Amino acid sequence: MADDPTKRGPPDRDRVSQQPHEVAYLAKRTRKPRRVVASAVRSAGPLRKEVIRSLTKRSP
Repeated sequence: MADDPTKRGPPDRDRVSQQPHEVAYLAKRTRKPRRVVASAVRSAGPLRKEVIRSLTKRSP
């Protein structure tokens, strides 16, 4: 992840970290609770595609 959230590019868009603003965005996008999203990031790893795939398989 970039140290500066304003500097985004293709590598940064493909990944998600456990930073509060990224978890909040993904929670809003997937309509899942933040704790579920944070858990999915820890278990699925940093790739956004894998995290979303993990969240769609789960039920809250």
